[in-house]
Amino acid sequence: MTVENTLNHQQLSKDQSKDQNNKASETNENTQKAEGLKETLITDLFIKSILDYEQKRYKRKGFGILFAATTAFLYFYYFPKLLYWLWPKGAIEHEGLFYFLATFLTHEAVFLFCNFYFTIIHTLNWDFFERYKVSSDPWPWQSDPIAWRIQLSKTIKQLLFNHLIVLPLLMLPNIIFNVCPYRLEPELPSYWELVPQLIFCMLCEDFAFYCSHRLLHSDKLYAKIHKMHHEFKQTCCIGSEYAHPIEYVFGNILTTSLGGMLLGKRMHFISYLVSLVMMVHETHDGHCGYEFSWSPHRLLPLSIGAEFHIFHHLKFKGNYASLFTFWDRVGNTVNKAYLEYYQAKEKKD
Repeated sequence: MTVENTLNHQQLSKDQSKDQNNKASETNENTQKAEGLKETLITDLFIKSILDYEQKRYKRKGFGILFAATTAFLYFYYFPKLLYWLWPKGAIEHEGLFYFLATFLTHEAVFLFCNFYFTIIHTLNWDFFERYKVSSDPWPWQSDPIAWRIQLSKTIKQLLFNHLIVLPLLMLPNIIFNVCPYRLEPELPSYWELVPQLIFCMLCEDFAFYCSHRLLHSDKLYAKIHKMHHEFKQTCCIGSEYAHPIEYVFGNILTTSLGGMLLGKRMHFISYLVSLVMMVHETHDGHCGYEFSWSPHRLLPLSIGAEFHIFHHLKFKGNYASLFTFWDRVGNTVNKAYLEYYQAKEKKD
């Protein structure tokens, strides 16, 4: 009886252990299913929120979207042709010098053009433009003219140093070694080549800028480097490239050029210049202080508007990306004040 009882006890223990394992397995499976459903629900809600946001963003543009689409079409159709018309007809003997001069002059021309026409808009102070102003606070030159003149003088000096010293020094190796990183053949790139490469450059710039910008907001780097750019609490056009030289190199120039650097000789220099003009104009548009419905830079899905970046300057944290809202959404760095502003704007509309 003793041996029989022992065997029965062992069998019972095995059965109980098996039942416990089965229950544990079922519990794990149920937990995994619940987590899977939770992740799916979060993903669905995330996608739904993006789609709702984009639908309302396009709707608010109204007829301005037609003007934006027309401007974008004219730019992409005629600007490459203009560059091709200006292209040297003979062989380019010094490719490095040509690369430097074309890049430098294109950048400066766009910079001066943007600041010129936004200065006119600010000077006119017409209700037609001012109704698109994001902040309700007066412009800095209106609220404190003396402080504005001091800030403007400081800004111009820093811009001259970055544009005339830092940028040429950065491109000096190209001149010395006579190197252009892009193709210089006297043929206009096809749109089948141009458009995908521009999209690639935009995606590269946005990711690189988000990472570098978020890094610059770490305590040590912000105090020593990025704080200079945030002297403009209310954004305006001339402050778009106002930055510490280190930020100007790693946060502006290299991020803008990253896509082209990765493509190398697969990219025609004309394509790079088209990309450069687009990105330089976009950063001025993003800092102008107005959320114009006709801005061609806001046509693409998930595009960042001026109001998105303005709240970064007002609140210092969040909204780190430059072109698209995607990385801020994924990184959970969308500024809370911006979300509250956007929700209040939805209720008002």
